Amino acid sequence: MFYSKKMGAAKVHLFLLDLDGTLIDSRADIVYSANSMRLQMGFPPLEFHSIAPFVGGGIGPLMEHAFPTADGELLERAIPLFRQHYQRNCLERTRLYPGVAETLKALRIPGNHLAVLTNKPLHLSEKILRGLGAFDLFDAVVGGDSLGNKKPHPEPFLHLVEKFRVPRHQAMIVGDMPADMEGGRSAGILTCGVTYGIGDPENLRPTKPDFWIHSFPELIRFV
Repeated sequence: MFYSKKMGAAKVHLFLLDLDGTLIDSRADIVYSANSMRLQMGFPPLEFHSIAPFVGGGIGPLMEHAFPTADGELLERAIPLFRQHYQRNCLERTRLYPGVAETLKALRIPGNHLAVLTNKPLHLSEKILRGLGAFDLFDAVVGGDSLGNKKPHPEPFLHLVEKFRVPRHQAMIVGDMPADMEGGRSAGILTCGVTYGIGDPENLRPTKPDFWIHSFPELIRFV
């Protein structure tokens, strides 16, 4: 049973939104790109269910599960090939989760700010958001290579809080991975875990999010 430990709805003026597993379901394109990479390297494709659970944890862990017995040299060859395939295929099957576009428009009221905070490279993040028609709904996009540190380091969280001059108690990170919750807590902002995303909600339990949502439109209650 997932619940909000702060039962009163917080008033949020800065929503920091994770990308993969929060705004978009990108599993199919990532798995397809990983299998395309494997085929190019002379390995058979893997079943969807054997790769999909590891999407969202970063390219390093994903490659390690795509080649569970690989040595470092093989992984070094695999990573640039995967990036090439994903660059070409990142918009083939990726979609916004239900209600995301409508909810983002509803959250864009005077005094509110919306920002994407992801560990995905900035150029890919922007390409996907533009391709899905959602780029203009955000006031900022921070990727994994935008600053000196990425999630779970507090730097990107604090960067956005300072950019929009919002008190920390009025800023919230929304995401499906422990890195989202851990970084948000380190930065002193509110944390909201999602149960519908790519990450396993059970992995978020130890991070003790301030709130939980089961669908993206539930964010309306924080306005």
